[in-house]
Amino acid sequence: MGVNAMFDLNGQVALVTGASRGLGKAMAQALAEVGATVVLVARNRDTLQQSAEEIRSKGGKAVIAVCDVTDEEQVTAMAEQVIADCGKVDILVNNAGIAWQRSFLELSSKEFRQTIDVNVTGMFLVSRAFGAQMVERRRGKVINIGSLHSVVGASNMVHYCTSKGAVVQFTRSLAAEWAKYNIQVNCVCPGYFLTEINISAFENEKLRDKILSGIPLRRFARPEELGPTVIYLASSATDYMTGQVMVIDGGFSVK
Repeated sequence: MGVNAMFDLNGQVALVTGASRGLGKAMAQALAEVGATVVLVARNRDTLQQSAEEIRSKGGKAVIAVCDVTDEEQVTAMAEQVIADCGKVDILVNNAGIAWQRSFLELSSKEFRQTIDVNVTGMFLVSRAFGAQMVERRRGKVINIGSLHSVVGASNMVHYCTSKGAVVQFTRSLAAEWAKYNIQVNCVCPGYFLTEINISAFENEKLRDKILSGIPLRRFARPEELGPTVIYLASSATDYMTGQVMVIDGGFSVK
């Protein structure tokens, strides 16, 4: 197979959670650009529809599925509907997540559990829901979205760092278990990307300069810069790669 053919995802179905905005939306757009039919999953129907329409306006194929990934019944129903409509899911991108800052002693148990529920339990539920058909078909790509803080700690973010650290171990363990089924499970850990959620925070000059001083490349990343990495992991170019963690952080974690 030639190099170009390896990255052609025509005929494949890719599902992206948390796809209504930010990095999820950018990854869905990238997958659609190389031919995949993209299933966009999030809780807000209106923003999902807007994202899907943007993809279609550029010639891509996109459908939406409204779902709270922390709700087991919703995830099960969503998976059944997607398989019925699309026939399969070849590529699963577990991106849905939440983040905020809170000092450890002020962090409530409810807030801690909520972070784990969205960032870890949601990934578990969605992977399990679509994993059965991947195992049966003996092929599939699972791409879990961790964070720079999967590998680097940060003050006032114990809850978030704990959840994202778990994403890495989930990836490695599931990769080992599903390797015999020809399913590759890998993890991408983005650093500081300019998304709708954090762009206002980066407008704070003091905060911006502090963060940039720790990034060797001295800039924030654009959401579209994550797309090629996800395409790579979704493609047949990584059929011999599983259980790996790719950190895309401008060099922040090498210090």
